[in-house]
Amino acid sequence: MSNPGATGADWLAGGAGIGHESMVAIGGRIVAAAETLLVLPAAPPVGDVLCDGVPILSRGEVWVVPLACRRSAARPAGEEHRRRAGELWRGIRVECEFRHSNGLSLDLESASPNAYVAALLAQGARRADWWGAGRKALVLVAHGEPVTASALHVVPLGWVSQMSPSRRIRAVDLSWEPASG
Repeated sequence: MSNPGATGADWLAGGAGIGHESMVAIGGRIVAAAETLLVLPAAPPVGDVLCDGVPILSRGEVWVVPLACRRSAARPAGEEHRRRAGELWRGIRVECEFRHSNGLSLDLESASPNAYVAALLAQGARRADWWGAGRKALVLVAHGEPVTASALHVVPLGWVSQMSPSRRIRAVDLSWEPASG
């Protein structure tokens, strides 16, 4: 697995597919795998890989799928990396909209954020759009200004829905490093 937290290099999900598959297609593959393995009543993925070249991290009730990361804010992101990361983000968004209609934006500036929104803010999230999928939500997150990282989260629907919010959300870990303990 290509671990997005392991090196100081820029990182992009997709593995072997990056050479011959468009980032939009890889985005579709990621959403299909997330829904099959994490949303539908099926066994969770084994190990730390969602699909070829795409890591997944279990964080209690949250699944974190790192999509792209730019390591050094001091050096400008390579134009190719920025372009492909943007294509991957759009691919995830297009696939979610195809499957679930238009996404909803999560209010990151709420006066009283729940524990999930607070964790997003602590990680530097600047945008989070979500789609309901059964009793789960797929949340596409962009970090930093300009964007330095993106991830797909699979969370309980009540964490993001205003229609049926969860009453209590425990502390949330959204880190990309391997879980400790």
